[in-house]
Amino acid sequence: MATIRPTSALSPRLLQCQTLIDRRCCLLPCGANKNPLIKAWPSSDCFSLQQIADHPGVKSVGLRTGTEDGRILSVDLDGETAVDKVAEHGLNPFTGTFIVGRRGDTYRLKLQFQLTPEQDAQIGPFQGKIHTKDPINGAKGEAVEIFYSRRRQVIIGGRHPSGENYIWLDGCGPEALSAPDAQWWAFLKECHASSLQPSAAIPREGTPSRNGRSRRANPCPICGRHDGPGGSNLWCEYSSSGLLFCMPGSTFSAPAGLRVGDVHNGWALKKSLKQLMVPFTSLAITTQKN
Repeated sequence: MATIRPTSALSPRLLQCQTLIDRRCCLLPCGANKNPLIKAWPSSDCFSLQQIADHPGVKSVGLRTGTEDGRILSVDLDGETAVDKVAEHGLNPFTGTFIVGRRGDTYRLKLQFQLTPEQDAQIGPFQGKIHTKDPINGAKGEAVEIFYSRRRQVIIGGRHPSGENYIWLDGCGPEALSAPDAQWWAFLKECHASSLQPSAAIPREGTPSRNGRSRRANPCPICGRHDGPGGSNLWCEYSSSGLLFCMPGSTFSAPAGLRVGDVHNGWALKKSLKQLMVPFTSLAITTQKN
């Protein structure tokens, strides 16, 4: 006779996340290191609260970003200089939408916005990063990161790898999820435009290229490949001549069916080729959008 596993009780904090599901957002069970606990999570079905609570090894809850999952855009402020950066634009990162923080560090914040259909139509999937402080003497660097891609998820509740629990700012729980106002939207559109420029991507130290004359895309504006949580090895590259080589893989890959001349996220397909016995997709920059 099969053993019936009892269901886990839903905590009040987890129950508050139902409003996100009701707004067509996608929640995922994640582990102790902020990692999704399911394979192929960028394309997986969304989980119910009970499925998350019952999932083996669950320590935190992830919220998938992107146009397909409730049009969720996340702004990750990693450090005091990152908070200062958005403040320079007249933005208040401590109110106005669903905000996740950490009790032990006031300046580690994640702001979740739900774009309106009109805002979503003005941009494509992207990931942006503004470095605000270099790593010094072993201390982490600081940056503003923006995620609007189904290939990224952010932790919105549960336990941080340090052992402390994530918190929601007062009055800024899931029920406060809102669209960015005019000031935030102007800033986010500027970040989106910058993400389309090859010069905006700064190669990481210790990230080698194939031939010494190119630099790795992190993230790749075509497939979203990156080396952060849920990412992979960096294979996509910008060439010295301004082309982008987007490496197809099992998790990260250029959209299927692209033809020469098609535009994706501000890049136009120039030609397909094979290099080093590995198929690459070569794309040249364009100012046009589909």
